[in-house]
Amino acid sequence: MPISRRQLVLGALAAGTVLPTIGHAAGEHPLDKVAVWLVPLDDFPEEMAATLARILQADLKIKLRASGRLPPLDIPTLPGTDQAISEELLRLALPASKMATGSDSYRVFLTMRDINARSGNFRFQFATHAPRQACSVVSLARLLEYKDGEPRMSERSALRLHKMVKRAIAELHRAGAARPIRRT
Repeated sequence: MPISRRQLVLGALAAGTVLPTIGHAAGEHPLDKVAVWLVPLDDFPEEMAATLARILQADLKIKLRASGRLPPLDIPTLPGTDQAISEELLRLALPASKMATGSDSYRVFLTMRDINARSGNFRFQFATHAPRQACSVVSLARLLEYKDGEPRMSERSALRLHKMVKRAIAELHRAGAARPIRRT
């Protein structure tokens, strides 16, 4: 069943709301068999990650969870910019997330930081994928809309984020980077 725009936007814009957790089968450990973890970095709202995980799980029919927010990481930036080096972000975030998510699940890190490749060959990146490490990072920085010079979370921004995370999951599946994704 496709997720409506209204459901996505209401979920993405919900702030400060306690979201219900998805139940576990009897005897099943919550970390068992999770195909994909959404892992918010210290600058990304946990509520938004949890809502996005719930929507994507229903949409993709795979076991998908959001973890708690990671502690601040000292992510280097490209010289002369505020852009985080995406490869360094993944290198630092991966070990920080393993205790909470298990070692063989794919992780999609979520950040508000503007990211770019170490080479700086791009103006910016929306996402970076590291299939060998079974992880990706998706940045909301360039997905937001601006009104009066201020970034705003809009319906379009929420849909862009949804699509970028789905794309990251597809990159995992195509590369065979982690264990096979099982349908729920």
